[in-house]
Amino acid sequence: MEGPISVVGCATSPKKCNRHALCPMRNVWQRLNNDIREVTEKITLEDILDSYRTQSVEEGFWDYCI
Repeated sequence: MEGPISVVGCATSPKKCNRHALCPMRNVWQRLNNDIREVTEKITLEDILDSYRTQSVEEGFWDYCI
């Protein structure tokens, strides 16, 4: 994955909200962003392809387009 993860803009860019210093949710969003980053860092392209191949065989399709 490339670039920052941010479920809300203030989690990675506090200047986007003038109430960031007092926001009770900011720490929650930051933790969520970190958790998402940790999970996605562990997923490899091979993992995605293996999952796709398994699903394709089970469901009988091999075509995929992004």
